[in-house]
Amino acid sequence: MKILHVIYGLPVNFGGPTEGLANLARAQAQRGDDVTVLPCRFTAGPQTLPAGRDARLHVLEPVTYGRLLWYDARVRRRIRELARGCDIVHVHGTWRYHLLAAAAAAGEYGIPYVIRPAGNLGVVSRSGKALRKWLYLRLVERRPFERAAAVHCTSLKEQRELAGLPLRVRRCFIVPQPVSAPPSDTRHDRSALRELCPAIAPADKVLLYLGRICSVKNLPIVLEAFLNLRRDFERWHLVLAGYHEDVRLVERLRQRAAQAGAAGHVWLPGLVRGAAKTACLARADLFAQASKHENFGLSVAEALQFGVPCVASDGVALAADVQQHGAGLMCPPTVDDFTANLRTLMADETYRNRCAAAARRLAERFAPAAVAEALEREYRVCLGEPISGQAARTASGVGGRGD
Repeated sequence: MKILHVIYGLPVNFGGPTEGLANLARAQAQRGDDVTVLPCRFTAGPQTLPAGRDARLHVLEPVTYGRLLWYDARVRRRIRELARGCDIVHVHGTWRYHLLAAAAAAGEYGIPYVIRPAGNLGVVSRSGKALRKWLYLRLVERRPFERAAAVHCTSLKEQRELAGLPLRVRRCFIVPQPVSAPPSDTRHDRSALRELCPAIAPADKVLLYLGRICSVKNLPIVLEAFLNLRRDFERWHLVLAGYHEDVRLVERLRQRAAQAGAAGHVWLPGLVRGAAKTACLARADLFAQASKHENFGLSVAEALQFGVPCVASDGVALAADVQQHGAGLMCPPTVDDFTANLRTLMADETYRNRCAAAARRLAERFAPAAVAEALEREYRVCLGEPISGQAARTASGVGGRGD
């Protein structure tokens, strides 16, 4: 199958959507598909996929420095060139012209296209600049959505929130984000963590958050909960690792930790990649995610891959699965609730070990190969190919069709 992925950009600091696409594209190429990825806009900093060709995977150079808020002839022309001869076009993200251009090109050639909103249509996400987004969706993006062969949601939460919009989509399916398996041996990566957080001793415990440092992540809640527990758990450290998107928030977090006398136990090392990211996940004893909204929760899934128990807010799509499968706890995003749930797991190593085993089992659902297989089934439905028997049903709970 020849697949074209179109996305606004591929910077690492965009978080889950770009990381998930990188994992997916590699897995599809390994399955034997011819995969092309077009990031439409030049973005600064490290990218989740470097430009170039690697066997069946071809990542193109971006075509514009514009913000894609409206028409861009270069983007339109490039997508038209690439779409010709493809079997399917998969568009990632909304609120930008790349979606309109990809939908138009696919329609011109009679190619089915799939839209992954990447959380942009969630209740919390669309509440910012609500009137502007409502008008843009009704007047501009409504037609591309309603003409799409399908809308790709990564969780039941995202699908339910999409159902509340004035869109008559033809079909909606659920296939989660793919998460790369952890390295088989992470011992050599511990030095990377020591460089970032030098005061963490081998016998100390680590409460980890991994993701962008911004307001939607509710990090003051995690910090206050940790500070409430600090006297009872003196050997624990809090690591808030991720891109400093909101530098004012970063400074407030640092000041609050210093004010509480916990500066030597609270770490904000910034964006971590490669060995440093692996080191954080391999060293973590517990993971915290208090976000107001996550349409999937890629960092939670990454923690599960490493067997790290999680405490996640009910705004995180994966939180219900975490609790249901015994891989951690779900609670409202309040200081009191996070304090109580973190205490439960921090105080009981045996309980954490049980959760760790459950976390690894749950994480098998997000293996890139399984996700790529589930997406291929959905693509074939979009292409009108008959799928019968076991192949038509979702294997291992990886995907599913919405009503």
